[in-house]
Amino acid sequence: SDKHSLRTSFPSVRDCNGAIAAFGDASDFKRALALFRQMRKAVTLLTSYNRNSNDMGRESMALPSPTLVTYSTLMSRAVGLGKERVALRLWRL
Repeated sequence: SDKHSLRTSFPSVRDCNGAIAAFGDASDFKRALALFRQMRKAVTLLTSYNRNSNDMGRESMALPSPTLVTYSTLMSRAVGLGKERVALRLWRL
C-alpha cells in the first residue's frame, strides 16, 4: 500500500463520551479525566499545526473534540464520586 494513502483514524466523540461515562461509572475518574485531557490536547495540537502549516491542500483530521455532552458527563461523574470541586473547575473551562 502507498504510504501517502495511510490514514490515522480516531474514535468518535460519541465513543469517547461513552468511555468517559464507563470509566466514571467504574469509579476510575482519573482515567476519565485523562481521556478528556487527551481529547483537548489533540484538538489544540491539530489547531496549532493547521495554523502554522503551509500545506493548505492537506486534509484536516477529524478529532473527537469535547462537546457539551463530554463536559456534562465528566461533571456528573465527578459529583457522583464526591468530587464537587473538580466538577466546578470543569464548569469554568
